Amino acid sequence: LGSLEELARWHMPADCTIAATRDINRPQGPRGPAIWANGFNSGVMLIKPNRSFASQMIADMLADKVNYININSRGSDQEFLNAYVHLRWVELPIRYGANLILYSAMRDKWDGAGTKHIIHYTMEKPWRSTCNTKYAAPCQLWKQVKTCDQVGCF
Repeated sequence: LGSLEELARWHMPADCTIAATRDINRPQGPRGPAIWANGFNSGVMLIKPNRSFASQMIADMLADKVNYININSRGSDQEFLNAYVHLRWVELPIRYGANLILYSAMRDKWDGAGTKHIIHYTMEKPWRSTCNTKYAAPCQLWKQVKTCDQVGCF
């Protein structure tokens, strides 16, 4: 929706390989209050290329050295990466990965983030649905974006 130019110049500290937006938890279930998680959401990430980090991560994964599956887990990439990097990641502003759950669960954060450059359509997929739900307004933004097929990007 907006320029990603700032992301191309994003500063990544030497000890960090991943930048992403903070994830959201609902510890009391889907209808309970939403709170910020300690980890990131892997829907939109910047990953600093680092061969030694990648090699070590794969070796640790194959050796089953990363404990990331718990009773509530599905063993996702997000859970693995959060367990692996733990707190060594950089938080991106919401505008670069506005998780759709914010729109309904933490509306003040959604509104306070200003112009969204990237929306992470987690709760509703506008390309699969008419979005006649509580997410109709952000889904409409997706429908307004011109695709390369429509404007000839290349």
